[in-house]
Amino acid sequence: MKLPPQDTLYPWLESQEELLWAGRPDPLRMARARIGFALTGLAIVLLLFLSPLGQYFTPYSLPAGEAQAAASGQGDIHIAEAIPFSIFLAGIVLIIQPFVAYYYAGRTTYAVTGRRLLMIRKDMLGILVKTARYDAIEAPILNQSFGETGDIFFFRKENISQSGPGQSPLSRFLGVREAEQVLQLIRSRFPASGYRHATAEPVQDYIQLLVQGERRLDDGNDR
Repeated sequence: MKLPPQDTLYPWLESQEELLWAGRPDPLRMARARIGFALTGLAIVLLLFLSPLGQYFTPYSLPAGEAQAAASGQGDIHIAEAIPFSIFLAGIVLIIQPFVAYYYAGRTTYAVTGRRLLMIRKDMLGILVKTARYDAIEAPILNQSFGETGDIFFFRKENISQSGPGQSPLSRFLGVREAEQVLQLIRSRFPASGYRHATAEPVQDYIQLLVQGERRLDDGNDR
């Protein structure tokens, strides 16, 4: 039974960390994004079978004379078989990419919390955790091409590379449903930087006025 996104995230939240939004990628959107890989893989496999290399995938028996000649050059035959087989295997890997993307979409959870962005994905090697704290990234960018579903990209600030112990930096949310609303929620977590920028100029101007006043006072004393 698949757990709801919130239940998947709770073990990974920090102490008193507020969960603002959680969701999973749209599996159809993720599968469609890999269609190009599948078509490329299909073309590779078809060309492989239609080319002279296709003979290595067709079972046949050599005549006695050819079999004896093949035995003397068995090493060359193994190398000649390994190359087309590797190409064939690469084609199969590309063909199944949409199915892999659809599968992992159901095992991936995105989250927006009061402190950071978070991605949890369960794969064959374990659980992959990626995070991005608001003070470490620039304002996100949305690529929305399929209705309300879109991709949200994050760009790390210069000289900032760490996300946390044992965690990888997060760079994107892919296939997010209602991506515009999620984007606005993420951007709403950046008021502090905007507030500092808005208040820095008046303070600087006030200091300049004081400095100018001191200069006028000094000029008057000089007179």
